[in-house]
Amino acid sequence: MENLPLIFKRYTSENEGKELLGAVELRLELPGETDVRLGITAITFLVDWGDGESDHSAAHHYEQAGYYRVRVVGTAISQLDVSKCHLTELKLDKCPLLENLNCAYNRLITLELVCCPKLKLLNCSGNRLSVLRSRCNRGLVYLDCSDNVLQSLELDACPDLLYLFCFSNRLHSLYLGGCDDLVCVDIGGNGFEAEALNQLFSSLPAFTEGREATIRFEQPNGSERKCRMELLHAKGWKVV
Repeated sequence: MENLPLIFKRYTSENEGKELLGAVELRLELPGETDVRLGITAITFLVDWGDGESDHSAAHHYEQAGYYRVRVVGTAISQLDVSKCHLTELKLDKCPLLENLNCAYNRLITLELVCCPKLKLLNCSGNRLSVLRSRCNRGLVYLDCSDNVLQSLELDACPDLLYLFCFSNRLHSLYLGGCDDLVCVDIGGNGFEAEALNQLFSSLPAFTEGREATIRFEQPNGSERKCRMELLHAKGWKVV
């Protein structure tokens, strides 16, 4: 199980003593006998593993291949790591305190995040997502949605976002207006034309001298003169 960088407190004093329940539903498609391990940070939690067993453990052994519906109910769930768990579905019923979600390297097609208003770190890379909507997650600091099949990414007005990795998708346009703290953007391996890149450049924040941000992308063939690189340079962005 991948260890995520902790760039914020897992549990803050403002939440202390609150009895806020959260619920997560998972659908697993297991190829055979499998050990599944979840990463859960909560005051208390209970896992129904979908095979007739329920306990307070974050690890479980499945004897047989098949489909399993897993449900996690917990108090003040602030961190959830379900990466590499053979997921085909992930439903966050109500996770008002969830700050860190790692669901990378599964087979998710959709991901809804409207019930996670405090989400700061999201890694959903290596899935099969075609659409990702994060308009309700204004507190995002880190987003990795690379290696999917995203055709659109709605990310406007995320003022705290620092790092955005969305390489190896099918994006043709991207607007980052309102993401004023961005310092790293990777959009390589997509389908941006020169005009779309220029619109993206225009939406990026500008930095004063002494602070530099980095961006990675591929220029379309024959478009070197059409991409307005001066927009990036004037705003303090470096192409890597």
